[in-house]
Amino acid sequence: MLSERQQDILNFINQFLVDEGFPPTIREIQKSCNISSTSVVSYNIEALKKKGYLEHKSNKSRGIVNNQLNKGQLISIPLIGIIAAGEPLEIPEDINIDYEEEIEIPIDWFPKNKNIFALEVKGDSMTGDMISDGDVIIAEKIVDPNEINSNHIGVIKIIDENSGTLKRISFNKDKNEVKLIPSNPEYLPITQKASNIKIEGKVLGLLRSFNT
Repeated sequence: MLSERQQDILNFINQFLVDEGFPPTIREIQKSCNISSTSVVSYNIEALKKKGYLEHKSNKSRGIVNNQLNKGQLISIPLIGIIAAGEPLEIPEDINIDYEEEIEIPIDWFPKNKNIFALEVKGDSMTGDMISDGDVIIAEKIVDPNEINSNHIGVIKIIDENSGTLKRISFNKDKNEVKLIPSNPEYLPITQKASNIKIEGKVLGLLRSFNT
């Protein structure tokens, strides 16, 4: 048997999953269910977990899984590090590296059979594209350079600096150059020879928590 509060929490989680496609945070549950504190929410989440209704991964802000729904609706993808939206930062040689953290996204958000990864954004050069400091971008690994075109937002490696940045891409094939364009007018574009650029990924979407 569930208490009235536990049933309210479970109903809210189910509806949130239907509406948003991903689970709510503890604070979102607290606010929407008019609960006095997040500790009370956590207590009832633990009770629902013990009764077999939920799983809760405490190291994830959206780590609630409803055991009564099809778990195949969510997939885990690697969160492999930080990408600069501002001055370029050093990045690994290859994005296929060991990682310690994963995030879960709905399986139907992006095309199937894609090599998808996530990066946390550091900086504010892409705010004109609604990408803010602290957001998590979802990107597809680029194998064939023809998979990305001008005006796409790319995860870009500047080879001679071994640094990476998140920018819109503009190809100038006549000059064999690539312009990396921020969407925040406080930042200037970066122009590089095409041979000095490696496009590691194409941005497909982003995740944002309003509670951080």
